[in-house]
Amino acid sequence: MQLVQKYNYESLKRQDGETRFYLTPDGQSLPSVTSVLSKTKDKSFLKEWRARVGEKAAEKIIADSSQIGTALHLYIEHFVNKHPYQDLTPIGEKAGTMAQVIIDHENGLKKISEIWGSEVHLYYPGKYAGRRT
Repeated sequence: MQLVQKYNYESLKRQDGETRFYLTPDGQSLPSVTSVLSKTKDKSFLKEWRARVGEKAAEKIIADSSQIGTALHLYIEHFVNKHPYQDLTPIGEKAGTMAQVIIDHENGLKKISEIWGSEVHLYYPGKYAGRRT
């Protein structure tokens, strides 16, 4: 796999608040994809889940899931950038196992010959913006 600088990705300035926005080179302030999805999805099932498992258990599950997601992201990012990475914590080991599935799967990252951007900003003028892994 080769990281190819095929496009010139503009860097966008992030504005955090209740809704995350990105400022484009031409001055547009666009909501992040995550913010748009968060405000438009039905969250009633989450309220029901929290009530079923309890607030304390829900908070622990959310915190653990977030840590696993962050570690998984690091494994994938390091793989793409050809920098070895290993996290020997219990959460890191779970994330490492998950990363190997994504990398080694028959349609996984090992099958990709070129990557055109990693951690780049993308936006659709007048609609939304975000950062792509």
